[in-house]
Amino acid sequence: MTFYDDFATHYDKIFPYQEKIATFLTRILPAGKVLDIACGTGAYARELARRGREVHAVDLDAAMIREAKVRDTDKRVAYRTGDMQDIKERGIYDGIACIGNSLVHLPDATSIEETLTRWHAALKDEGELVIQIINYDRILNQNEIGLPTIEREGYRFERRYEQGGSHIWFDTTLITPDEKRYDNRVKLTPIRPNNLVAILRRVGFNSIAVYGGFDASAFVKETSIPLVLQASKHAQKTEPQTYRFLDDANEKSTAAKAVITQLPSWFGIESANDEYIKNVATIPVAVCEIDKHVVGFMAYRPTSDAAVELYVTGVLEAYHRRGIGKHLLRMTELHAVQNGYQYYTVKTLDPSRENTDYAKTRMFYEQNGFVKLETFKTLWDLSNPCLMMIKPL
Repeated sequence: MTFYDDFATHYDKIFPYQEKIATFLTRILPAGKVLDIACGTGAYARELARRGREVHAVDLDAAMIREAKVRDTDKRVAYRTGDMQDIKERGIYDGIACIGNSLVHLPDATSIEETLTRWHAALKDEGELVIQIINYDRILNQNEIGLPTIEREGYRFERRYEQGGSHIWFDTTLITPDEKRYDNRVKLTPIRPNNLVAILRRVGFNSIAVYGGFDASAFVKETSIPLVLQASKHAQKTEPQTYRFLDDANEKSTAAKAVITQLPSWFGIESANDEYIKNVATIPVAVCEIDKHVVGFMAYRPTSDAAVELYVTGVLEAYHRRGIGKHLLRMTELHAVQNGYQYYTVKTLDPSRENTDYAKTRMFYEQNGFVKLETFKTLWDLSNPCLMMIKPL
C-alpha cells in the first residue's frame, strides 16, 4: 500500500475546501469543458461542475480517484486515473487547472516544458490555464527548510525540505487523531517563477498573470509562499504580456505616471494627474508589462463595505484594442471579489459632453458589463458632467 492509499481518506481534513480557491477558478476558467489535473479527492472538480462546467478530472493516484468518485454523489464529474504528462487531447478544453504544487512532481524542467506543451495543445483558442505551485524563489534564496506545519481537527501534517542540486527532497509526516503516523519522501523540481513564465511563453501562452495566492494578491518573490499563474492561449499572436499586481508604493506611482503622462487626451489636467499618481500608492494597482515596460495600469479603491470604484486606468494608445484593458479589469474584479466586495463603480464623462476619446471609454465599460447609474452635472464642473456606471461582481 502506498502513502497516498492511506493519505487519500484523510486528504480533505488536511487540505479542506476553500471558497477563495473555488471562486478564483470559477472566475478564470471559462464556461464549457474544463480539465482538473492532479485533482486529489475532487473537491474543486465537483464545485466547478456544480457551477456549470463540464468537468474532467485526472489524478495519478488510484486511491485519490476512488475517493473522489465516492464523494461525487451527483456523478457530475468524469474521473480517470492518469499521468499529467499523458494529456493527449487536442483543442477540446476551454480551461485547465493544475493546483496543489503538483506540477513540480515532474522529474525535471524538460518534462515540465513537454507537459505544458501538451496542455497548451489540449486547450481551445482563448482557453485559460491556472497553475499553482510553491514560490521556489523564496525557498531557494532563503534556504527554507520547510512549509508551516498544518494542525487541524486533531491532525498534524509536517512538511520539510532537504535541498540538493537541481532537486528538493520533500519529506512529509501525517499524524492522525488516533496517532497513526504516515511518512513519505518525494523528489521535487523546484522551478523558479521567472523560469516557469519563460517556459509558458515558449510553449505558446502570450498573456500571463502572476498572483501571490488565490486571494489574487500581489506576488512578492521574497515573501509570497504560493505562486499562482493564469496563462491565456490566444487565437492570434500578440506581444508577450505579463500582468501582475504591484506591492511597492513607489512602483505603483511610477507605473501610473509612465502611462498617464503619455495620454494627454484623457489626462489633460495636471493637478488631477498629480493627485492620481500620488493616491495610487496606497490602493491596489494592476499593470500590464511588455518587454518589462508598463503599457497599461488599473487602480481601484473601496468606497463602502460593499463597493469599490475604478479609480484610474490607462493603456498606451499604441496598445489599444489588444485586450489589455479587459484583462486588467478582470484582475481587479477578481481581487475585489476575493476581498469581499459586491459592486464595481466607475466615473467617466457623461455623453452629453461630446468627446470622441471618452465615447470609446464608455463603450469599453458597457462592453464589459457596466451600466449607467446616474449623471452628476456639477460633481466635477458644469463643462464636465460626470456619469457614474456600476457593475455587480
